[in-house]
Amino acid sequence: MGSWISPLRNEEPILLFEPADSTLLTIHSALTMERDDRMRKKSWKPKVKTGCITCRIRRVKCDEAKPYCERCTSTGRKCDGYKPATPPSQALVSTRGLPALLIEPTFIGETVGERQSLHFFHLHTAPELAGFFDSTFWLRDVLQASHTHHAIRYAVTALGAMHQMFVGGDLPVVRDDASHKQQRFALEQCNRSIREIVNMSNSISRADKITAMTACILFTCFASLQGHQSSALEHLRSGLKLLKESDTDPDPDPETMAAHPVPMESLRAMFVSLDVQARAMMSDDMQLCWEPRPNFDRNFPPRVFASLKDARIFLEAAFNELICFLQILDINAPEEEEMGAVSAEYQHLIQKFQLSDAALQAFLALPTTQLDQQQQRTVIALRLYRCLADIFVAQFQLQPQLQEMAWDVCEPQFFSIIDLASQMLEASQELSLSPKGSPGSYYQPQSRSHSSSPSPYHQPKSTSYSSSSSSYHQPNSTSRTSSASPYSEPTCTYHASCPNTPRPPPQRPVFSFGFGVVTCLYLVASRSRHPTLRRKAIALLLNYPRREGIWDSVLAGRIAWEVMILEESAVLDFAESRGFEESDGGWKAELKCAADIPDDFRIRDVCITYTGLRSAEVELRSIREWKRGEVGVVRRIQW
Repeated sequence: MGSWISPLRNEEPILLFEPADSTLLTIHSALTMERDDRMRKKSWKPKVKTGCITCRIRRVKCDEAKPYCERCTSTGRKCDGYKPATPPSQALVSTRGLPALLIEPTFIGETVGERQSLHFFHLHTAPELAGFFDSTFWLRDVLQASHTHHAIRYAVTALGAMHQMFVGGDLPVVRDDASHKQQRFALEQCNRSIREIVNMSNSISRADKITAMTACILFTCFASLQGHQSSALEHLRSGLKLLKESDTDPDPDPETMAAHPVPMESLRAMFVSLDVQARAMMSDDMQLCWEPRPNFDRNFPPRVFASLKDARIFLEAAFNELICFLQILDINAPEEEEMGAVSAEYQHLIQKFQLSDAALQAFLALPTTQLDQQQQRTVIALRLYRCLADIFVAQFQLQPQLQEMAWDVCEPQFFSIIDLASQMLEASQELSLSPKGSPGSYYQPQSRSHSSSPSPYHQPKSTSYSSSSSSYHQPNSTSRTSSASPYSEPTCTYHASCPNTPRPPPQRPVFSFGFGVVTCLYLVASRSRHPTLRRKAIALLLNYPRREGIWDSVLAGRIAWEVMILEESAVLDFAESRGFEESDGGWKAELKCAADIPDDFRIRDVCITYTGLRSAEVELRSIREWKRGEVGVVRRIQW
């Protein structure tokens, strides 16, 4: 299984959101620390708010007998009775099902900046986070919760402020700048949110956990916008832990659950979506220490989906189940006596995907199904999901015999992904990389960016790819580790027939929460060895800057470009060693199909070890190096 994120390093949490040199405190760890601290300290607080006036003044537990409590009368005290019940305010009434625009904010004392950021979230951030799908979580649930829960409101305000900076730039990331007024404002709002959660009562209810889990998703998005990949993953881990704890709570109060604006099943779908994204980029080591997959319905789909949303939720859960299944097999090869159970699970998954195809087609064939333009793009996104599922199912069947060459069998699905992704992005089908292109030619920051300093994605050009391995063409290198600013730029010179298509106009970066095109395009760029296909995929990643959950299209395209150059330069080196004819001062080896790259030269593993919030070491290890137990080529990167 391909991966490009290494295991996260355990850090001692100190703060939640502060300038970039601070370490991380997640909601789950904050709540755990707070509970432990309260257990160590003797609290002197009133335990009830509904007792008689006398008991509340004395700070003792009232038995609430009517009309006078026995606690007072049995000791000869006068019981002053009870305060009259007040009707619930609009803020305490369930807002489930009401249009978000009709629910007025209930908080007073907000600043103009807070109201502006909340308004920006409502009008721009929430619809963009919904992405290609109709997400009631973003378009209704979170908005309603922000009007009744302080912790969610502060987190939403912070995300709106950060997203406003994001759309004003040219890259799918907001650069760290502690002196920037709006960024400091966003960080302060995040810290207000975590303080609200930490200050919850000693006995945290399941409704409180829903609030905390919703904040975890918002903090994951916030850290992702900052480009703090490891922090985003830790916030996701925190939410998954809370979800697991919530699932094991005995006898949750259904009335309390129904009163919360965010439905539990809506939250679960969000965590399944993020868990799919995370697992798609994990190394074997990280899989071993990751959280268990979220619980979801393992039943087969209905005969007809009720909506495209239901189809998306089912496919997302089924794909997560497939990824977990394959990763477990990849880490721990089953014994012979276990093969029967493995085969049964595999057939179960195949049947689920087949039945989901039929259920979706039945829905689309209904006379009442009329799709607008957004819903048509949703159908394309669902077809992308199915392409991915078909590819990974094929790997399960073929990798034991063909190993890395098994990806070549999936070329028809790779072509379909390029076609579908181009439709979703409204990109030209002819878009590809320039024959002499370099990632450094992409995304020089424009004047409209909030920061005028050089873009971390724009790097100085280099005339050649460098590596000290004898398996690769390396005219100028003496070390297997490169740390140019941040690393040297390979150029695209190894495919003579690469089309020279004009680049599209600069696109503003897009930030969506769930599944989109980035994961699929990265798979094509890194696993398809067809020279035209992978160049089209990389061009789409770089020309259409997107951040989809914890995936960054520019970073993914940059790493895929490294993989491509490593593999193709290995072929060039091999051609030189066999005495190919020299021309124009260099060795020519034109690549025409995937089979032109031999198995041993292919990159098997791409592992990232984070060395900072926005820096990492990327190890690219070929099949030959994997067989020999050798370390691959290492690149130090920053973003």
